[in-house]
Amino acid sequence: MAEKFSVIGKSIPAKETKIKATGECKYVDDLPTDLHVKILRSPYPHAMIKNIDVSAAEKLDGVEAVITYKDVPNRLMPRGCARALYILDPHLRHVGDEVAAVAAISESIAEDALTLIKVDYEVLPAVFDPEEAAKPDAPKIYPEGNVYGPQYEPLHEKGINAPTLLEWGDINKGFSEADVIVEDTFEVGPQIHAAVEPHICITSWVGDELTVWTANQVPYEVREGLAYVFEMPESKVRVLSPFIGGGFGGKYLNRYHAICALLSKQSGGKKTKIRFTREEEQTNSKRFLSKQYIKIGAKKDGTLTAIYFKGYADLGGYGNFFGNSGFWGEYPAAAYKVNNSRFEGWDVHTNHFTSQPMRSVQVPATVFSVESVIDQVAKKLNMDPTEFRLMNMPQTGDVMPPLPYTANTVGYPRAELEGYPSKKLMKLVKDELGWDKKWKGWGRPVEENGTKKRGIGIVYSGYEGGFCHDGFMSMAASMNKDGSINIMAGTQDLGNSSNMTMCQLAAEFMGIPLEDVNIFTGDTSIGQYDYFGARASRELTTGGHLLLKALEEIKQKVRIIAAPRLGVKPEEVEIKGKMAYVRTKAETDALKEAIPFAELITSSITAGASGEPGSVFPETAPGKKVRNSMVAGIEVEVDTETGEVKLLNMVTANCPGKAINPEVVKGQYQGATIMSLGYALWEDFVYDENKRAYLTDSFTDYRVPRAQDVPPLKTIVLEETPDRPPHEGTPYGAQGVGELGCWSGPAVVASAIYNALGKRMQKSPMTAEKVLELIKEGENK
Repeated sequence: MAEKFSVIGKSIPAKETKIKATGECKYVDDLPTDLHVKILRSPYPHAMIKNIDVSAAEKLDGVEAVITYKDVPNRLMPRGCARALYILDPHLRHVGDEVAAVAAISESIAEDALTLIKVDYEVLPAVFDPEEAAKPDAPKIYPEGNVYGPQYEPLHEKGINAPTLLEWGDINKGFSEADVIVEDTFEVGPQIHAAVEPHICITSWVGDELTVWTANQVPYEVREGLAYVFEMPESKVRVLSPFIGGGFGGKYLNRYHAICALLSKQSGGKKTKIRFTREEEQTNSKRFLSKQYIKIGAKKDGTLTAIYFKGYADLGGYGNFFGNSGFWGEYPAAAYKVNNSRFEGWDVHTNHFTSQPMRSVQVPATVFSVESVIDQVAKKLNMDPTEFRLMNMPQTGDVMPPLPYTANTVGYPRAELEGYPSKKLMKLVKDELGWDKKWKGWGRPVEENGTKKRGIGIVYSGYEGGFCHDGFMSMAASMNKDGSINIMAGTQDLGNSSNMTMCQLAAEFMGIPLEDVNIFTGDTSIGQYDYFGARASRELTTGGHLLLKALEEIKQKVRIIAAPRLGVKPEEVEIKGKMAYVRTKAETDALKEAIPFAELITSSITAGASGEPGSVFPETAPGKKVRNSMVAGIEVEVDTETGEVKLLNMVTANCPGKAINPEVVKGQYQGATIMSLGYALWEDFVYDENKRAYLTDSFTDYRVPRAQDVPPLKTIVLEETPDRPPHEGTPYGAQGVGELGCWSGPAVVASAIYNALGKRMQKSPMTAEKVLELIKEGENK
């Protein structure tokens, strides 16, 4: 019998919904400022500044401050899992790199001042392909080389020219046992984060104290980085991030925060604001380009024997190393039960602008290649691709990977899967899509009508469940005398209603009305911490876990106070509904003898919680780990005359563990799915090397999905929760959901095109032009 809940499991709108809908909400751009910042950017993809003269700009009326690399601290600024950098650097590594910055009383004056700055450049050889950039004779973007990864320390360049590895078993033995082997190559282009709100920051100084207002996913990383580069205590830096108009992995600590802070300081502490233009926004950060080589072997009966993957991810000039090499959450490396596997990831700097994690990180790109070859192996075996997957998928209770790691750069745990009903999800998608009726076999489209052919595809993978980096996060709660709760959260709400779900968790756990819970967040001065920030879908899972641990400590403190009054031991006292009572008595008798908090408590009771110092991948229970399983299916229509791909119907299935707020869960799955479809079909990133220009620097030229592009979308949510107290492991068994729809687009669309045409797309996005080119090439694979 399902447990009944009072608050969780209900779809409750976020508290700020009304003020956002009516325009009353104050985003950073709505706040007042004294000065405006503009940045002079490099016209070259790779260059050194030989000389720079800002004297004319400094003399312009209305200009308050100008800075170049000569004016910044000779000290790197650490940036979490990205390469540390100088606030300004004479070595320029991409078109648009920062050369100088101006603060003036208006944006137009600041722009005029930029035209007065004279710069002499030494143009250097550039490299744009990550595989080419990894070669020893490639132009050096950094003296120690272009390869980067998690084996590097943030402030010490080691020059290790080696990949990140996940490996178990014996890959050569696995291929020797295979009856069928398929090898192929793939390339997936970048994707712009394309948030409606651009990067923005306001800074001011009062004495030696710095305040920063910014729309940011990692306010504590911003605080720590600025404190380090300016050599000041973190207690003197306050970062506020009240509301964010879209992040998707693109809004972390970056140069513009420090540039704005330094210009403010040089202007006497005045409020100084930088707001990117749309052109700057579209050329500031992106999901990485990925080139991939994949080889899979299987026996005649369909048993997988080996998977080999090698990928090169383009980090751009200063990118985050979670490209291929993070294989975040072990996926797609651990998606299948195969005894011999090697996943080799090279994250490489190029002379493109910076790559940062984007929703689902590497999974959309790597799943595109793995699932494409899974289809090809199934075809060679003459097996239904869904049955082939079902045969090799792990599920809840399986230990993954199936054999101990022999190489594990990131340090993932080998453990029993929790909340991973993969086979159930596959069957649900098959039924909803009508697979058994529509699938006619390999090389046989669902339907043909003149120049139009219909195809269907189903793909599967897994992802990290959001329970990570608890040792770099803290949460606290305070119970007032009346039993109401204040949450002091290290977490950051991105507009995904994580603040509301935190309040729902607290209300349910304490047995009080939701309106009696308040949350304070988005402010580094509240005494909490989360260095990893709003990444990896971990705010509810990891943050919620720590919140319930803190609330359990509050309960224990009340138990100790109430036990003597009730004449029992503390462990016999139940805390619920602002009362303490004996849990072993019948409910009616217990409630008659219950003591209201008002008679027990004379002051607020506060508690906090954090994971073990340095803990990255905690177990949810001894020997167990939480992971997400995901299945998606689609039906498409391909016009063989134009190459246009029309999306007819799509079904996705995910397991959120426990859906704390069902509409939020569905909204996250659906929004992310649409984003992944844009990545698959329309969001084509174009750089003209001859003109040294990005041609997709506006929403006119960079095509994001529109409402009319979205097919009928069925979102299946299957709950599966473990049997344990809600404060142990993930809260009430909930898993992360924010990224768990964004994984499938390129893979599932390619699979359906394969069914329709009998030809395999090896590059994404699959624009009409690229599909038509494939059609005209003749038989492919």
